[in-house]
Amino acid sequence: MKINSGKPIVVGTTNKVSVPVTYSVKHAASVDITADDFILGVEIYRGSYDQPANLLFGDYVPSCTETSSTAASCKSTIDVYPQDELLNEDAGTWKADGYAVALNGVHLDDENADWSKVGAVGQDALATTKLQRYSRLTVNASPEPVKKGKTITVTGLLSRANWDTGKYAGYTVQPVGLQFRTKSASTYTSSLKTVKSDSTGNLKTTTTATVDGYFRYNFAGTSTTPARPVAFAPAKSLVRGAQPAWGSLEAHCTWVLSAAGCWWLRSQYLFGSHGLPGASRCSRHDDAARIQQS
Repeated sequence: MKINSGKPIVVGTTNKVSVPVTYSVKHAASVDITADDFILGVEIYRGSYDQPANLLFGDYVPSCTETSSTAASCKSTIDVYPQDELLNEDAGTWKADGYAVALNGVHLDDENADWSKVGAVGQDALATTKLQRYSRLTVNASPEPVKKGKTITVTGLLSRANWDTGKYAGYTVQPVGLQFRTKSASTYTSSLKTVKSDSTGNLKTTTTATVDGYFRYNFAGTSTTPARPVAFAPAKSLVRGAQPAWGSLEAHCTWVLSAAGCWWLRSQYLFGSHGLPGASRCSRHDDAARIQQS
C-alpha cells in the first residue's frame, strides 16, 4: 500500500483535502470483488485498532482492476474535512487498515436476512502516514532602500493551522534559518543565522547589505508541521556601492499538497452480538464501528 507516495498529508483550516492511496487485493477465485454487494476499502486511524481516537476515510468506493483471477489493483482517496474531523491532537502518525465484506445477496434492511451468508475480513498495520498542520511563512525586509554596508532588518511570521479554532496561529519558539544567495547564484547558502519565532510566531533579525543578492527565511518543519521555505521576489534595486540598495523583499508561498487516503464504508456497518453487520451508520465524529468476525 502507498499513501501519498510516502509523503505526509498536509491539511489547512477550511479546505477539504482529497489524497490518493493505492493498494493490491488478493482473494479467492470464487470471490467477485466487482459485485454490487461486495464492500472493499481502506482507512487510516489514530490510536489503537480496537478503539481509534480518530478515523479518516474516503467519500467514494475504490476503483479496482483485476490483475489475475485472484488479485486486483485498487485506488481510492481519503477525504479530510478539517473543520468537522480534526483537532490539533490529531497531528502526527496514523496507521492504515483494510477490510472487505461480501454480502452475498443479503440485504441490510431485511429483518429476516440469513447473516450466515455474509463474509467479512479485516487487516491491520498495512501502512503508516503522517498528518500535518499546514504552515505559512511570510517575510519582509526594510528599510527600502538601504545602502551598501548598512543594516537591513528582516521580519516575518511563522504560523500554522489550528484545527481547534479553525484559524491560523503563530508557531512559537521555532528555529527558522535566514539564508542568502548572490544575484548570479541559483542556490541559497546554508543559514547565515538561526532566528527563533517569538511567543506569537513573529520573526525578526538584522544583517548587513554587502553584495547584490536575495535573502529568504527557511523553516525546516517538525513531525506535526511541514517545512516552509519562502523565496524572495527579485529586489527592485540592488546593492551597488553607496547607491540605494534593497527594494521590497516580500513574498508568499503556496504549498502544493499531494497526499493519500482510503474509503469509509467499513464505518457504516456495525457488527451485532452475533458478529453480523447491522445497518447502523456512524457520523465522522462517532467512534466508527469496525468489522469484526465472531
